Amino acid sequence: MGINEKKLDEALVEYPTVKLVWHPFLVQCKCFYHMRLVTFLLHTIPAYLADAFLMCTGKERTVVKMYTKIQNVIEKLEYFSAKLFLFKSENIGRMLDNMSPRDRTYSFVT
Repeated sequence: MGINEKKLDEALVEYPTVKLVWHPFLVQCKCFYHMRLVTFLLHTIPAYLADAFLMCTGKERTVVKMYTKIQNVIEKLEYFSAKLFLFKSENIGRMLDNMSPRDRTYSFVT
């Protein structure tokens, strides 16, 4: 179990939710197409099955609509979450040079 999975489990214990269908878990994929396949298998198919069940019971179908909205947000954030950004600033070095040793202990910059 990776560190992200451990944090997810800890958060679920600390902040339980009452509307869980199944226990959340984390799947990390290095390949874009693997992630699309996992999303289809774990989100799209269950959403359509749930909506089919809701339709059979005479209730409003909402699950596919909800997962479509979630997927749209994921796609918008994908560029920023899947890319490494490096920022270079000469000002940080100058700032560190001007800091006292005590200030450096409180600084988030190394």
